[in-house]
Amino acid sequence: MILETLESTNKALKHSIDAERNNQSNKRFNHNIRQLCEQLDSLELLILFLEMLHKRGFASKGVITDSFKTTLAEAIDDSGQKVSNYSFDDSSLKRFKLVVESCRSNCYDLWNEVADNESASVVQALISLASLLSDKATAENVTRKLKEARLRLPLSDGALDAFIANIKKGQDIINKLDFNSKPSIKLFIDKVRAGNATLKDLNPEVLQWLEDHKLMFKIKLGF
Repeated sequence: MILETLESTNKALKHSIDAERNNQSNKRFNHNIRQLCEQLDSLELLILFLEMLHKRGFASKGVITDSFKTTLAEAIDDSGQKVSNYSFDDSSLKRFKLVVESCRSNCYDLWNEVADNESASVVQALISLASLLSDKATAENVTRKLKEARLRLPLSDGALDAFIANIKKGQDIINKLDFNSKPSIKLFIDKVRAGNATLKDLNPEVLQWLEDHKLMFKIKLGF
C-alpha cells in the first residue's frame, strides 16, 4: 500500500514540475519539489530493498513497524497535499528528509545484521586460513568483497546475488580444507595465528588434518 501511494505521489510531483517549469515566481517551490522527488525516489528504493530481503528470506514481513508505516504514509500524504496547494516549503522538505533518513538508518541496521549473520563466520574462517591456502589471492578477494558488501545496501537482486555468490565461494574454499569439521582444528589455527600454539595443541585430530591436506610444511614452530 505504501509503495503504491509512493509511486502515485512521485508521478504527480514530477508532472507538477513539468507544469510549473517555466513559472519564474515559483522557482523555490519547483526547487523544493525536485528535491522531494529525489527523496521519494530514494524512499522507493529503500522500501523495495526491504521487500526484496523479505522475499528472499532474509527478513521478516514485520521489519517495518506499524508505527513507522503510519509515519511514512502520513509524510507522503502530507507532502502530496502541500504540493497540490503550492505550500510545500523548505520546512516541509526538511521534515520529509528526516523521515527518509530514519528509513535509511533502519535499512542499514537491518542489512548489517543480515550481512553479519550470513558472512561473518565465513570471513573469519578465511582470515584464519589465509596463510595455509594454495589460492590465497582468491580468498583475499572474496574476503574483501564480503567486507565491502556489508558497508552498502544491495539495492537490486543482482547486488544481493553477488553477495550470496561470494559467501558460497568462501564456503567452498573453507570446505575444501574441512576447517569446520572439528572444533580442535579451528582452535589450533586460531592459536597459530595469535602466536599461542604449542606442541600440546598438536593432538591426533589436528595432526591428521594437517597430514590429509598436506599442510605439515606450512606450520612452523618456534620458541
